[in-house]
Amino acid sequence: MTTVAGVVLAAGLSERMGTPKQLLAYRGGTLLSHSLAAAESSRLDPVIVVLGAAAVEIEASLRPTRAVVVRNLDYHEGNLSSLRVGVEAAGDVDAVVVLLGDMPDVGAALIDVVVAAWLDDPHPIAVTEYRDGSGHPLVLGAGTLARLGELRPPNALWRLLESAPPGDVLRVPADRDRPIDVDTPADYERLTR
Repeated sequence: MTTVAGVVLAAGLSERMGTPKQLLAYRGGTLLSHSLAAAESSRLDPVIVVLGAAAVEIEASLRPTRAVVVRNLDYHEGNLSSLRVGVEAAGDVDAVVVLLGDMPDVGAALIDVVVAAWLDDPHPIAVTEYRDGSGHPLVLGAGTLARLGELRPPNALWRLLESAPPGDVLRVPADRDRPIDVDTPADYERLTR
């Protein structure tokens, strides 16, 4: 049986937001609680959520049903370090789906569509293709996961995607615009408008 884990990255400093964005209110919960609920409602197993900055406060706000919460002590080094922590916590898996804790409109149905496409046609990488460009969720196959130690920030995953031979990347269409990645107060305002 093929094992596909989910890693929810939620360790960032929220410097552009000025407050822990993982705790921002959204639809009766928080940005992170919505992202986590989507991962837990999907076919991903296991689900790992990686915390770093403000970890104590953020973890206290969570009510995971099956996710494992881990901490990245090197969160100040960026989300690549968090991904490595999440992948290590996931253990021996065939692929990892990378999700962002500040992108709450990536729902379980979309995650499952991307995973199903990858399972039907495994590639080293799968990326969601929205009407307005590529975005999360991303699927990283086992061979790509083995190369994470070679990558260097910033934007290592996107550079990996851009430099991959075309045959290595499965592009999974989603008939919608990219979900908002909440980094700034203006992004949050757009999301909650």
